Amino acid sequence: MEKIYSKTAFAFFLFAFSFLWMGPVFGAPLKPGDTAGGDLAGTYPNPTIRDGAVVGSKIATGAVTSDKLSATGVTAGEYTNATITVGTDGRISAASSGGNGTVTGDLNVSDDATIGEDLIVGGNADVGGSTAVGVQIIHTGTTAFEPVTIDATSGYVLIDCDSSTACPVTSLANGRPGQILIIECVATNGLNPSCSLSNNVLPNLAINGTSFFMNSPDIQAGGGGSGDNITLIWAPRTNFQGAGFRWVEIARVDH
Repeated sequence: MEKIYSKTAFAFFLFAFSFLWMGPVFGAPLKPGDTAGGDLAGTYPNPTIRDGAVVGSKIATGAVTSDKLSATGVTAGEYTNATITVGTDGRISAASSGGNGTVTGDLNVSDDATIGEDLIVGGNADVGGSTAVGVQIIHTGTTAFEPVTIDATSGYVLIDCDSSTACPVTSLANGRPGQILIIECVATNGLNPSCSLSNNVLPNLAINGTSFFMNSPDIQAGGGGSGDNITLIWAPRTNFQGAGFRWVEIARVDH
């Protein structure tokens, strides 16, 4: 007698056969609560990516954008004489601006060095080229009395005195030990004023005598020549002129 199977019985037969045949090959079906393995952690149906599973070889080129990176705490911008700290991951973790060029060891300069601010050298400074320490020209007014303020603490200062009588130096900035300052006074248009320095007026000045008058005898514009000048060095004084550092005269040109 021929047997006729229903569609339902046939479907059940296929399901049972596939379970028995595929189970040993692919493993038993996953159930809620089963432990995840491989690159996953936790349990099904909501496993997570295991810590350390995502390595460089598993990230596509360009897949990580900047908005996916955590902040380093470093403020964006420009830094001067910067001190930078780099973490073990190769990222900059800290940055700050430095001072005005403090050097604690030897400084070897093999080319020209232009210094726009103070340079403090704790060791020796060997300069193979030339060093530009600054030149300042002070243009005065044209009244009979034109006081001059000098802020430079090294280099050369030229007082272009257009006064008919005098351009006295009434303020002179403090220097640093060993700094040398040259001050010269010139005039044009046939004028012959004086540019005086006096240790009675300037508390940080110690010169030979109580004052020095730099005259500018008939120096015409474009005609060359030089006026009187004085060379000072910032050095310690311990005699009657008072203790502490002063601008001390080391040379003068008095026409």
